[in-house]
Amino acid sequence: MNAKVSVILPSLNVAAYIRECLESVVNQSLRELEIICIDAGSTDGTEEILKKYAAKDSRITLLRSNVKSYGRQVNMGLDYAKGEYVAVLETDDWIAEDMYRRLYNQAVRDRLDYAAADFETFFQLQNGYGYFTRQHIFPDRKWTSKATEKRPGRDWYGKVLGSGEIAALRSSDYTLWRGIYNREFLNVNKIRFHESLGAAFQDMGFLQQVKTCAERAEYLDESFYRYRQGREAASSACLEGLRYYEGEFRWLDEQRALLQELEGDHKRYYYLTMSIAFLSKYEQVLSGLRGDWQDERLARPYGWFQQHISHAVDSGLLNEKIYGEGQWERLTLLLSSQENHARMAAAKEKEKEKEKEIPRVQRFDEFWVAYPNKQRRYLAETAYCSLVISGTVAEEELITAAQNYAVYVKESGDKMFLPNNFLEKCVFQDYLKKKDVASQEKQELRQEQDEELVGDDEDWWKYGPNSLEG
Repeated sequence: MNAKVSVILPSLNVAAYIRECLESVVNQSLRELEIICIDAGSTDGTEEILKKYAAKDSRITLLRSNVKSYGRQVNMGLDYAKGEYVAVLETDDWIAEDMYRRLYNQAVRDRLDYAAADFETFFQLQNGYGYFTRQHIFPDRKWTSKATEKRPGRDWYGKVLGSGEIAALRSSDYTLWRGIYNREFLNVNKIRFHESLGAAFQDMGFLQQVKTCAERAEYLDESFYRYRQGREAASSACLEGLRYYEGEFRWLDEQRALLQELEGDHKRYYYLTMSIAFLSKYEQVLSGLRGDWQDERLARPYGWFQQHISHAVDSGLLNEKIYGEGQWERLTLLLSSQENHARMAAAKEKEKEKEKEIPRVQRFDEFWVAYPNKQRRYLAETAYCSLVISGTVAEEELITAAQNYAVYVKESGDKMFLPNNFLEKCVFQDYLKKKDVASQEKQELRQEQDEELVGDDEDWWKYGPNSLEG
């Protein structure tokens, strides 16, 4: 069988998630897949699970890396791959069954260097369901960069994008696993991953190379990839993040000589990407370090970024017009003084904490009293779900919240009431229906047997999505 897509799965100690991931791959509607698993010495049973799947499915090949490097693992997969297109799937995530079929058909039809789509982030709730949020690559409304005439917006979905338009996406398309990439395109342009140790944001270097060389790309207005959040081992939560980003950009600059190839918008947006990655990761790590701006995890990489980004500012490549609200002020302050930036960040953190003060409530309607302004209701919804996910509020209370919300919508007809996501994302409608059916069945059984069943029907929410046991 000639593979249409080679799927690369790098793994290291993901036994808790690998089955769900593999099931989503082997059951893809596109059957012509080459599934390449590269394990880097897992000690939690991950490799044993991979072996079992490989024994049952001839499309699966298991490789082993003697180096714990995400970049090395994916490069091994790229060197081994034989498919027309290649994809990378994080082994703690999963995908919708039509992902590779839809992307492959679009890529072949439009002769694309790469094809991609939206994705959804999710938190795993205690009952087995996930709390999903779609991440759109293009906004609902068009916006115009004052520096260029590029206009990313919803009309860019389903459109074959050229080099200039791809340049404008350098800073906004930061996830490699949302798409598939033409293998010949990667090989001709010698695009590979930085083989730094660990999982150290190596996708940044890969995507910057792809954006530099790609001439035809397309994004589907659909969502296929499910990206897990809340996992402690995730690299995005690591306090070494700024060092990792420095390593990627330094590698692109020194080893790949990427800057020598860049001109015009590509060069401008490359530095924009670098500066936003620097600012966002610096502030994330600073928050994790509780404002300790002198910590070496900030101080050491700061010097390299400060030199390169300041040069881009001084040369006119970067200016206030191409940044979002507040970004330029924070960036320029950080470039001039770490200490002054830390003071500003501390003040903003206090303001943010004050805004997020949420009353400990037991009922949904009481919760909403604290948020009378309709414009803030989405924030309230997010805050409430976060409390449930963190365990601060029990899931029973969220069920009560959904019930009260359903009553509110029915009585008020308020279609603009944003927390409709409670019912949509957490599948509460199905839950409530199943609960009613289960309750009726149990009542009938009680009447027939004239005895009380073991268990409490109100505990249905504890057992996960496919169980109604009491």
